[in-house]
Amino acid sequence: MRLPLILLLLVAGAVAAEEITPAELAKDLEGKVGQEFTFTDDILHKTKKQEIKGFVKFETVNIRCIISTESAEAVGLLDTLLSERSPRRAMITGTVVYRKDLQVFFEVSSIERPRYKKRGN
Repeated sequence: MRLPLILLLLVAGAVAAEEITPAELAKDLEGKVGQEFTFTDDILHKTKKQEIKGFVKFETVNIRCIISTESAEAVGLLDTLLSERSPRRAMITGTVVYRKDLQVFFEVSSIERPRYKKRGN
């Protein structure tokens, strides 16, 4: 009875996105294609030229990102963050992908406000 629970926990741990600093991810983005990561960075802006149909392109300080227009909640939070004063910090999870035009992007699966840890007294 305990074996299935242990296997479930191992599988759940294996699919969790690896946390990485955005600077470390940017160092070798092409070498990380197909891998899933979570990073926290400041969002700079939406890209003026939105040429990838079905996606919104935006940039953080370190990473070029795309997010599906079907992810209405995530696109809404992106717009909200961009309307706020700096810093526009976000915790971003997704996968490094090659697009047809041979550009490498970070395809966002979720975006949220960062969760900060309380310091001990």
